This record gives sequence, structure tokens and C-alpha cells, in this order.
Amino acid sequence: MRSIPRFIVVILTLCCCVGCDQVSKSAARSLLHTGVTESLFADSLRLQLTENPGSFLSLGASLPEHLRFTIFTAAVAVLLIGLVCASLFARRLSKARFVALALVAGGGLSNLIDRLIYDGRVTDFRCVPEYSIWPTWPFWPARCYWS
Repeated sequence: MRSIPRFIVVILTLCCCVGCDQVSKSAARSLLHTGVTESLFADSLRLQLTENPGSFLSLGASLPEHLRFTIFTAAVAVLLIGLVCASLFARRLSKARFVALALVAGGGLSNLIDRLIYDGRVTDFRCVPEYSIWPTWPFWPARCYWS
């Protein structure tokens, strides 16, 4: 794929990921209350608003604030720049792989935006099915998959 179409695909992918994630988080902040679980679809889906200062599964949440900023904001920003550059300029990537990199970068960019706007915290809401083996796993809507 030539560089201009690849550029358009990557930018559109980033915009769609960030846009959908920020809209869903905005809806969650507006409609849900921290600590209150909302039950939907005959209790097969539960949503609870959380603000996560750490990373996946709140890892690092207890670190000092300056260290959390360094790891989860500054280092992540550098990593995201690398992912976007790789998705744009790596010549040997297949179409599926550069789109995959853009998808990962889009999710990370949206969380970085949250950290910059909401004092180092990422907005999450939990989807907890009755049969979940991870009852406290934080998800945003695009991550809620059950078979």
C-alpha cells in the first residue's frame, strides 16, 4: 500500500478508536455513578464506573504520583509515538498488521487523553457477567466479549 492511502487508513483508524472510546467514556461518566453497579439485560451485564490511576487491573495504582506520571503518561506517550510511526512507515508490515498497530495505538491514545484530562486517571466501567472468572476486570465497551 502506498504511503498516502496508508496514512489515511491509520489516521481514520486512530480517530475512530479515540472518538468511540471517548464518547463511550463520556456517556459512562454522565450516566453511571462511581461505586454504584447498574444491571442490564436481566442482570447478564453489569456496569460500574471507576477511575483507574494504574494500568491493567490497577497495577501500579499505589505507586507515588510522580512515578505513575513518568510510567503511565510520559513513557506511554513515547511508546504511542513509536506505534503510530511504525504503522505509518514500516515497509514490511501487511495491511492487517499496520491496522492492528493503529488500533492498539488508538486505544492507548484515548487512555492517554484521559490521563492528561482527569489528573492521571483513566475512566473505566466494568462489565461483569455472572459467569465471569474476572469479576473485577476493568473493561470499556469494545473490550466486553463473551462466548
